[in-house]
Amino acid sequence: MPGTTYNEPKGLQLLMIGLRIGAKGRVWAMLPVLAILWPLASSRTQRSAIGWSLLLAGAVAYLAITPLMRPYVTHAFWLIWAFTLGVVVAMVREEAVARPWPWQARAVTLLGLAMILDVGSIPSTCRLSLQMPALRALAGNRPVAKAPVGYKHPYEGTVVLPPWSDYEATLAYLRTELAPSTRVANALNGVAINGPTGRLPALPSESLTWLFVVRAADEDRFIAALRASPDSVVVWNPEAAGVTSVSEQFPRLAETIRTLYESAARFGPIAVWRRRVGTSTAATGPDGADQPHSIP
Repeated sequence: MPGTTYNEPKGLQLLMIGLRIGAKGRVWAMLPVLAILWPLASSRTQRSAIGWSLLLAGAVAYLAITPLMRPYVTHAFWLIWAFTLGVVVAMVREEAVARPWPWQARAVTLLGLAMILDVGSIPSTCRLSLQMPALRALAGNRPVAKAPVGYKHPYEGTVVLPPWSDYEATLAYLRTELAPSTRVANALNGVAINGPTGRLPALPSESLTWLFVVRAADEDRFIAALRASPDSVVVWNPEAAGVTSVSEQFPRLAETIRTLYESAARFGPIAVWRRRVGTSTAATGPDGADQPHSIP
């Protein structure tokens, strides 16, 4: 998107990627391991190694051009790295059975040790004991009573998640009380609604987070999208204050919501507003011109 942080030069970002990822033993040790084992591997394993290595290079290229460096953009890289490690294990297994390889074995052992020492600690959210309540609820086909350990936002200074019970109640209401064709306009900043409920958005993006984070100047497009969505509901917090407040940050959009929608349900700080009967479906902006409904 021109004019936003999603269109900044990537030279410095590429340098930072090289410093952050290239300095990790798990990354640089993979290359010499593949090179050492390559002549000893079968042709089938070599083809697999070529494929995963190309994918790994593609993941690095994606990191270089990704709009904003967030922790989640490295997920694809580490997943592909894990599969590449599986190819290395296959190579080691083949050579251990086929023939002795003394110096290669010692070199691979040292490089493998470098990988292991770089792994670090297991994230707290990956501890099985903390996942048991959610697993038991899944097995019993019932809601999770207590907030999962992962129910927290990395940017707690600008995004405040609602209480878990209110969030669960909101999702249940949207799943069961709306018609299958009803769209959901998620006007909460940083809170997932459409994905967990399986509902198509009534906004040009998944949620209003686009305006808060990416481009506030797209407010007119969001207003036009709401006007053009007669079969829709809005999920928001009308009383929110500060940087997460729709009324304070985007007053014209808030006025559009209050004009076209009315309160239908309330779950703590989360309000669900339904479309008023008989409201216009005009998709025009403040200047009367037709407004596009999608963001390129």
